Amino acid sequence: MSIHEFRTRRPITGAQVVATSFAMAVFSWGIGFYGLSVYGQFLGAQGRWSVGMMSAATTGYFIAGSLFIGVADRLARRFGRRMVAMLGVVALAGGVSTMALVTHPVLLFAVFLLMAFGWSATSGTAITQIVGLWFEQRRGLATSLALTGASVAGFSVVPVMVWQIGQHGVAQGIASTALVAGAVMLLLLWSMTDRPHDTAALPVGQRGAATTASFSRLPWSARQLQIVAVFAVVMMAQVGFLAQQLPLLTPRVGADQAALAVAVTTASALIGRLLLGLFIDRLSHRLLTVLCIGSQIVGGAVLLATTAVWGVLLGCALIGLAVGNMITLPSVFVQREFAAEQFGPVVSRIWSMSQFFYAFGPLGAGLLMQHTGSGDAVLVACLVLQTLAALLCLSGRRSGLG
Repeated sequence: MSIHEFRTRRPITGAQVVATSFAMAVFSWGIGFYGLSVYGQFLGAQGRWSVGMMSAATTGYFIAGSLFIGVADRLARRFGRRMVAMLGVVALAGGVSTMALVTHPVLLFAVFLLMAFGWSATSGTAITQIVGLWFEQRRGLATSLALTGASVAGFSVVPVMVWQIGQHGVAQGIASTALVAGAVMLLLLWSMTDRPHDTAALPVGQRGAATTASFSRLPWSARQLQIVAVFAVVMMAQVGFLAQQLPLLTPRVGADQAALAVAVTTASALIGRLLLGLFIDRLSHRLLTVLCIGSQIVGGAVLLATTAVWGVLLGCALIGLAVGNMITLPSVFVQREFAAEQFGPVVSRIWSMSQFFYAFGPLGAGLLMQHTGSGDAVLVACLVLQTLAALLCLSGRRSGLG
């Protein structure tokens, strides 16, 4: 049986996989990424923990998550991606729901460690590889559609969680949002077909897409190092900016307009994903990546050049256009530049290594803000990193790596 486009013997199945993966992206990014700013605000700035403690826990969370990607891969080879994703949902929702109840720093870090496993089992690598079981010719489009849920999470899960906190208090508001979202996600994963059929019957290329080999046994190559470097550098800049966006913009335009700028960034990320989906299977992936990075460079330059509200909103819109695409493009690089049997392990390696490095983005941006007392230093650092990432991407193209 051939997996072609969005069609299988049961046409609804391929679409169901994308829809379930979309919902998992909403869950994992809503609870495990954008939700971090809520936990930092209500448990750090206004709660029992210091901002420094919450920042350290968040950095540890991303570092541990990068290491747990390999653990999730090994479990997936034995139990299947769907079962590991369900375990990840339980870990992430369970950890978040108990976060506001712990009273000792050791327990706080233990909760973040549990959440880190959940994040690694339900976010980028997991979604990319679940979709990879079903799609080959249109894998880029299918992955882009599924990961659009990450952008939706910013303006769906977080507002609900904040509203719940206002209605029921911090502990109950956070817990109820996480548990309800986790329960819905478990039901969706339970009803999803784990794989189209016995992968041994797949053509060679598609059999490779379904492989979940361990990246720890995969030899390094110049091509892998170059792609890891591109996304590690650009994601460090991107996550550092997003983590400090509100404190960076508030002195410029006030709290209300800064909040509006965050919303514009998130909405622009959704638009950017939809635009990428139209071209991702037609144009050079390296050209698309450089264009996305260029959009962020121009946006950062606009923010540096003006403090007018229109300029801040325009700059954030330009930055936002590429925010979501940076988690879609790595799988497209791997599909086009590596053998099919290497798809799973190379994707896992890129996600793991880039996440390890971008874990230090929020910490570095926070230290720059604290040391200089201005957001300009953060913007300049982001521009330098983004320019470096664009040059690395272009150098790979010129040297024949792409």
